[in-house]
Amino acid sequence: VLFQTPLLVGLFDADAQTTRIATVHLQLMSWTFVAQGLVYTCAYLFQGVGNTVPLLISAIARFVLFAGPAVWLSQREGIQVEQLWHLWNASVVLQAALSLWLLRVEFRRKLPALDARALEAASSGAR
Repeated sequence: VLFQTPLLVGLFDADAQTTRIATVHLQLMSWTFVAQGLVYTCAYLFQGVGNTVPLLISAIARFVLFAGPAVWLSQREGIQVEQLWHLWNASVVLQAALSLWLLRVEFRRKLPALDARALEAASSGAR
C-alpha cells in the first residue's frame, strides 16, 4: 500500500486530483497499521482477562487526543486535511502506547504470583 498507492487508487478513479489526495491519505494511514494491530491485540487481551475498562479508557483518550485538537484546527484558516490525518496517526500511536501500558498494569495486577515466580527463576538462573 505504501509504495504502490497510485496504482491501487488508479483502479477506482482516474482523476488526477482525486488520485493525489487518495494516495497521500493511504500512505499516511498505512503508517498506523502496526499501532492499530497493537490496539486490537490489547483489546482482545483485556477481554480475555475479563476487564475491558482499560480499553474504554484508551479509546476515550484517543478520542480526546484527536477531537480536541481537530476542533481547534478546524477553526483556523488554511487548515489542510493532511494535518488532520497526521493528528489521527498521532492519536492512534498514543492509544497503542497507552493500551500497552494499561495491559502491563492489568497483567501485574492479575498475575502477581506469576511475576514473582519469574523473578525468582531469573535470579536463581543468574547465579
